Parts: sequence; C-alpha cells; structure tokens
Amino acid sequence: MIARAKKFGVHLTPRLIFKNQTIAEIAVHAGTATPVDAEQGRVVGEVPLTPIQHWFFEKDLPAFDHFNQAELLVTDGLDADVLRLALVDLIEHHDALRLRCADGADGWRQYLDETVDTGVLDVHDLSTVADESLASVSLDIAEETQQSLDLAKGPLLRAALLESGPTRGQRLLIVVHHLAVDGVSWRILLEDLGSCYERRAAGLAPLLPAKTTSFRSWAQRLHGFADSDQARAEFAYWAEPKPVGRVPRDRDGRNDLGSAATVVAMLSPEETRALLRDVPKVFNTQINDALLTALAHALRDWTGDDETLVGLEGHGREDLFPDVDLSRTVGWFTSVFPVALRLAPGATSAVASLDSVREQLARIPNKGVGYGILRHLGAPDVASVLRRQPTPEVNFNYLGQFTRDLPGIGRYAGPEGPKGHSISPDGMRWNVLDVTAAVEGDTFGLYVNYSTALHDRRTVEYLAGGVLGRLRELIAGSADGTADARRESPGVPLTDVGDADMAAILKRFSI
Repeated sequence: MIARAKKFGVHLTPRLIFKNQTIAEIAVHAGTATPVDAEQGRVVGEVPLTPIQHWFFEKDLPAFDHFNQAELLVTDGLDADVLRLALVDLIEHHDALRLRCADGADGWRQYLDETVDTGVLDVHDLSTVADESLASVSLDIAEETQQSLDLAKGPLLRAALLESGPTRGQRLLIVVHHLAVDGVSWRILLEDLGSCYERRAAGLAPLLPAKTTSFRSWAQRLHGFADSDQARAEFAYWAEPKPVGRVPRDRDGRNDLGSAATVVAMLSPEETRALLRDVPKVFNTQINDALLTALAHALRDWTGDDETLVGLEGHGREDLFPDVDLSRTVGWFTSVFPVALRLAPGATSAVASLDSVREQLARIPNKGVGYGILRHLGAPDVASVLRRQPTPEVNFNYLGQFTRDLPGIGRYAGPEGPKGHSISPDGMRWNVLDVTAAVEGDTFGLYVNYSTALHDRRTVEYLAGGVLGRLRELIAGSADGTADARRESPGVPLTDVGDADMAAILKRFSI
C-alpha cells in the first residue's frame, strides 16, 4: 500500500496506517507525516554491518561469495540488448546492488561502490540442444551463474537469458547475493525490472518512483538504536530462559549442505482460500498465529515435548523511526530471533491452542527485530547473555503470497526449473529443520528442508503432514460451530478490564 501510494506522490508510513485505520483518517493525516530521510542520488561509502550481516559472517561457510537468492522466470521474447539496459538501471537505482565486502584484520567491512556493474547478462542460445539434454545444459549454466558473484569486486547481481527456441520458449535466471536482497526486495526488483524494460523497449529513459531511506542510513540508525533505552527495555524479554529445543535424529551424520533435501506438502486451492480468509476472520487472528500453532502441535506430536524452541524470521523492516521509510529499499533486512512455543498439556487440538500461541507471539517486542540488534550491536554485557542461550534447531519463515505473473517481464517458473545451488554445497547447514511456507497463486505450500545425514524422508514427511493436518483442524473449526463462542470472547482474556475501559485506555495512550 505504501509503495503504491508513493507512486502518486502520497506519503504514508506503517505508523500512520496502524494509527488511522480508515481511508478518511489516512487522507487527513497523509500530508502531515514526518519528512522521510531518503537520499535521492547515488549513495556511496562505508556502511556498518547490520545484525543479519553479522549473523551471516559468523557462519562457517567455505565460500562467502556463493550465498545467493535466485529467481527463474518464464519470459516471452525479451530483447537481450534492452534487458541489459534495464538490469543496469536496477543497479544504478538500488544502492545495495553495489555493495562490496572485504575481510580484514578487524573483521568484515562493507561499502557502497560508485561503479555500476554493466556486464551482468549472459545470453545462451540453446535452440540446437536436444530435448533430452536441455535440462542438464540449463542446470550447468545455472550453476555457473550462481558461482559467478564476487563480494570484493562485484558484481552482486548476474543474469542468464536462456534462448531455447520458438517451441520451448525463453527463461531468465536472475541471481543476487543474499547480502543485497531478501523476499521483500525481490518484489521491488522484479517490478522495477519490468518497468525499466518496458521504458527502454519504447526508447525512453527509466522512470522509477523516488528512493526511500537508504540501506546505509538504516544500518547507521540501527547502531544508534542498539544503545537506546528502548532497545535495552527489550532485554528482559529476550533474556528469559529458553528450552534446549533439540529434535530427535534418525542418525548422527554431518549436517552439510550437500546432504540437504526438501519435502513439499500442499493444501488444495479451496483449503488455501479458507486458511487465508476464514481462519483469520473467525478466530480473530493472523495467518502466522495459525501456522505456528500447527507447527507447534506437529512438533509435539513428534517429540513429545510441550515446549519447543523455534527460530523465527521476520522481514525486519520494522517501524522503529518515524522518519524512516523502507517500503522501496532493496537489501537484506531479515530479522532472526528465537521464540519458545509452549502448548498446554491438556490442549490436544490446534483450535484449543490458538489463543495461547497468539498471546505468546504478541509478547514479542517490535516483531523480533530487537533480538538481533541487541545480540550483534548491543553492549558486551547484553550481547554475551544472548549469545549463551540455546540455538533453535527448527527455523520457520512465512514468505507471504505471490502472484505468478510479473508485469512487463514474464512470470515465475515452476519449482522444478533449474536454478542451481544458491549456496555452496560444501558448507554446513545451520538448522536441523528449515520450514518455509508460502502461497503461490492459489496454493499454500509447506517446504521442509532437512539433511539426509540426520533424518529419513519419511520422518520429515510425517512432520510436514502433521502441520497440514493441524491446519485442516483450524480450517474445519472455522467452518463449523467450533469457534462460535470465540467470537464473543473478550479481547484481553488475562485481565478484568472490560471492552469499553480497554478502548478508553488504548485511546489515552495511542501515539
């Protein structure tokens, strides 16, 4: 909403939208918003490491250059020369694509280079490759592209255009180092690429919306925030004792990336619609509450433990500063933080546990962004406490909803398309189970990444099936009378404050 409004010259912020929840109220306050810190020129120079970047450089990786995200698109007749111009336009506009990193005596440092990489597109004519060899040849190209990034010298973005002939179509693989991109950034980049391509194809210069707060400015502000009273006020929450959270193994092996595999489980389109529409409405909850309730139950069914330590990921673009707008800023902003999910021993169904899990998640301050700030940027006495806590073995991330079509550029290819290894297979995995959920088109998908050196496939299929089974409990509960009593339940069940008094309190202390 914020990004689209900005295209029409209307400045909004998350704070403004949450405080004024009707269009009429937003319209009144839109023109009085705090001016945003947003440099419009090419931003260059030293950039302090953000919490997620500290997290990255602490990993035992054999190749820091080879840690990417990639998208494979089905395209139709893109002109390679026009595409080259559009890709350069992206690198020019989005400063994070010009990041450079080097490991020195004082550790890793990074800066934004003034140079705009130009030779980032390779075109491959595969029209004469036999059908039975096409997948193998395409995979080889993808692997070569994935391994071609250079943190020290650049580029951090490379693309490969695969011309497979008139009957087999065209594919575009775009690879970006993870230090410069995250899930939110991909939406921005692909939309802008489509816009730049259309403009360049028409013989026009690119016309992109104004820049929002730069990645460098955000990194600088986080370092200041780490020493603030607001950040330190969160320490008591994050320092609470955590369960060990070790999950059972089928065998003791080497948890390396070369042994990684993925189990995929899907809901039907009808179930997906009910999960997105009916469950939040009937149970007065958010989709993440439902997903984590289902995951907590599936883990308890497997481990027998009522309490599980789970690593959660958030987009990290939280509303910490009134003059910061990250709605169109490209970079890696992800927040990673541990949460102990506790199920009551008597709660045998997901419906019975949903309120409790929702309340536990509601306690997380600032949607978790403060944990990484305190752990990586905070004072030594604060950081040391958090570093000694148990590390979650299960990680969860809900990526949101994706449409298949990308205006001006094409559409997403299927998951079977050859992308190559986004991360060097020679390194170690840092989770035992990595659970990702997303809605693509009209289908909810659950993706559980695991190591074949630790778990049998049937074990992971049991867990994934358990999550979907618990989601179906919630879907069924939203369709029958299970939730009728919940519609009348008070919004603050742990207090004796009535609805009218609570409304007055919220009005008094709203900011």
